[in-house]
Amino acid sequence: MKLFISLVSHGHDQLIADNQWLPLLAVDAEVELVLCDNIGSTWLAELATHHGYHYLASTSPIGFGANNNAVFNYCRAQLGMQSEDYFCLLNPDLIINVGTLLEVVAEVGGAQARFATINLYQDHAFTQPDLNIKRFPSLLDFAKGFLLGANPAAYDKSLITEPCSVGWASGAFLLFRADFYQQLGGFDEKFFMYLEDVDICRRAREQFGEELLYLPQFKAIHLCQQANKQLFSRHFVWFLTSMLRYFLKHGLKRP
Repeated sequence: MKLFISLVSHGHDQLIADNQWLPLLAVDAEVELVLCDNIGSTWLAELATHHGYHYLASTSPIGFGANNNAVFNYCRAQLGMQSEDYFCLLNPDLIINVGTLLEVVAEVGGAQARFATINLYQDHAFTQPDLNIKRFPSLLDFAKGFLLGANPAAYDKSLITEPCSVGWASGAFLLFRADFYQQLGGFDEKFFMYLEDVDICRRAREQFGEELLYLPQFKAIHLCQQANKQLFSRHFVWFLTSMLRYFLKHGLKRP
């Protein structure tokens, strides 16, 4: 059993260069790290060569889901990924210890889970929780978020001390058994950016009866930037477009 990591860069050259754990992952015999460059940065290609990352470059900018699907197909066709292997989405702004990541894979395999996530924080001291696990959203949840800054769909992670099933988790860290990602057909590429992670978790539950396993004992740092909260930015427009697509596809209420 091997771990294949999908690291997608949308202009995140400096974040990737500054992440000192990535080169350690790339040299581990149990890991294959694939860097997918959405822009085609010469400097990032040279960095990948220097550290021994597999490198892919999009011919034109595509969305988050499409890039991860491209990495998955590359892992199957070129790197020999098998059904029992694991496929991990790792954001450029996510910092995780190599040993911790491999322990997560072992724990998920032992639990015979087909996809999982872990406990993310926004600081190195692990004092500021990242709201990376949530219940499936309703339209009212988003309205409260925009108007009040509230997040009623988020779980209170301080109350969760044992592994359990949750609704969905941020694509900053998601771990799939390779055969399950294939069964899902990967991400719905109609979501250019945002809510593709909600969609894939919902399809897993509703189409295959598979619930997302949350492992609170494993921690990592997510230096999230929340670009979608900047009103009238292109990220905000992408977010609104994805929100409309999500509710047209799944309905307005929580499942």
